[in-house]
Amino acid sequence: MTKIKIINNIFITIFITIFIIFWLWPLWNMNGLAVVSDANGYLQKIEAFRITLLEYKQFPQNNPWIRGGQPLSSLILSPFSFQFWLALIFETKIAVSFYILLCFLILFYGSYELSSFYFKKKLFKYSFALLSIFNIGLLFQLKGGHFVFLSFCYFPLILYFLFKHRSMKYSGVFAGYFFGLMLDTDVAYMSSYCALILTIYIIYFFLNFKNNNRKKL
Repeated sequence: MTKIKIINNIFITIFITIFIIFWLWPLWNMNGLAVVSDANGYLQKIEAFRITLLEYKQFPQNNPWIRGGQPLSSLILSPFSFQFWLALIFETKIAVSFYILLCFLILFYGSYELSSFYFKKKLFKYSFALLSIFNIGLLFQLKGGHFVFLSFCYFPLILYFLFKHRSMKYSGVFAGYFFGLMLDTDVAYMSSYCALILTIYIIYFFLNFKNNNRKKL
């Protein structure tokens, strides 16, 4: 990759980051205001995790206030997830804000790369990626405090690596890594739907691969 391409990529990344910040401007209001409904529970779990780890120097094993002692460490913050490290570095609301921004950058990049299977012109690729950011359904859920829907942001990138299995070495490893990150976000029904779609694709791939081998024989 030449220096010009590197500079262009850096410029585009900065531009997209600024654009996403302004596009998601209403969500940043939670830093100074009380948040609503499900978002309170989400933030409380992260705050409880931070307090247990930073103040009491203990890795939380369970939370006796939730469903008779549901393991807190398995709810949201896995040590392999982005939220874990952001929550340790920043205050809870700021950590969630940075995580939302990071997820939308992953969504944009994944959608851009995925569109390369269907479009050759960069204009169409960027348009496709922007459409993913303009997902009104996703924004509606986030504004309602349903941050578990951020797991959807990993889905295009997972599909991209699965589609690249013939031309990219270890593409399955990368797909599995981001699938794990998606599950680390929260195992909600959004993650379950994505897992079902991926399972159907993998079964189709193996059946198609088996049939092609039979034809060669």
